[in-house]
Amino acid sequence: MNDVIKTIAARRSIRNYTAQPVSPEQLDILLQCAINAPSARNLQPRYFTVLERPDEIQELADGIARSRGMERPLHNAPTVIVISGATDSSWAVTDCSLSAQNIMLAAESLGLGTCFIGCGTPFWNSPEGDAFADKIQVPKGYHPLFAMTVGYPAESPESTPRNQDVISIRA
Repeated sequence: MNDVIKTIAARRSIRNYTAQPVSPEQLDILLQCAINAPSARNLQPRYFTVLERPDEIQELADGIARSRGMERPLHNAPTVIVISGATDSSWAVTDCSLSAQNIMLAAESLGLGTCFIGCGTPFWNSPEGDAFADKIQVPKGYHPLFAMTVGYPAESPESTPRNQDVISIRA
């Protein structure tokens, strides 16, 4: 098995992080991998906002928690990447998801953990979410779709069995 396949197999969603910050060099690698993801017709309808200020991360966590009735939705991560899609693109969700996958795999290869936070939709689609998007300067013409927590894992979750009954090959 090559390193890429090993990285795909090893990646887990991390829901508990240490306080150790992600380095600027690591963050740059993740963002370069994000913008190198494929996109429909190469339109690249995505924008990335990195949150490292604890007050902003907490404000986002509180907003998502209120909208979803959950605790610790950002898992105390030291870094959160808000992934926004162009509002005029019918492919933004797909293209931003491809970028998110690149971030997750690159992070795993660097010894970092991630968790895809797709549960924030009710928050992002609310007046409170709009105000927060303005606060973190998401450009006009973009709308936050989801977030990605990033940091050093505080624990290593075990692999869960994967359903092998979801594949059909018709030759």
